[in-house]
Amino acid sequence: MSTTRDATPRCGDVPALGGVVTVGTALTLVNADKIGGTATSGVVTIVFSPVNPIPINGVITINVPHMFFATRASGTATGCTIACTGTACTSAVLTTGVGVAHVAASGTTAAYTQVTAIVTGAATSGTAVTVSFAAGILTTGTPQAATTAGVTVSTSVDQASVGSASPALSNGVCPASTTPGAPNANKSPASFLYISASFVLAFVFAVLA
Repeated sequence: MSTTRDATPRCGDVPALGGVVTVGTALTLVNADKIGGTATSGVVTIVFSPVNPIPINGVITINVPHMFFATRASGTATGCTIACTGTACTSAVLTTGVGVAHVAASGTTAAYTQVTAIVTGAATSGTAVTVSFAAGILTTGTPQAATTAGVTVSTSVDQASVGSASPALSNGVCPASTTPGAPNANKSPASFLYISASFVLAFVFAVLA
């Protein structure tokens, strides 16, 4: 917009809308769920502080590393909760719509996975918010390394936080034992018995010597 006396403002002159979310406690999964391709058996949580209250029908967006969670059509999410520190927001509900989608890479932005949750019932306060996804709502994706800044949180009224940590997801295969003679997934029972017998014979010969 401009007038006969004022020039059109540059893009950089437009003030940013909303504040910036701050993550307090990073994305947390129980140890048993840190395996790729697993429906969560425990609660998945994240704690963050928005600058502005999240309104009714406002959306919480949690961006995680690509394929960290499997896709989920947005829908009812029984057992999911949202809690506010200090000023309670007991009427705020998080069970209406939780979804997971993969977002393709674009330009210099790498691909990522997006978890969205709709707040209904009542607005939250502008204090620290704990979001808890009930067991079974989310399913882990492909095995991957931990990150130090792979997770961001934003709301429909506040901008995304700086990156916070995401845990590693394993492939569920236990590493081979490094102890000589110890059984592991890479050794058959027969080979273990052979090694055990070898130790016994060596002991007998040592005694008879």
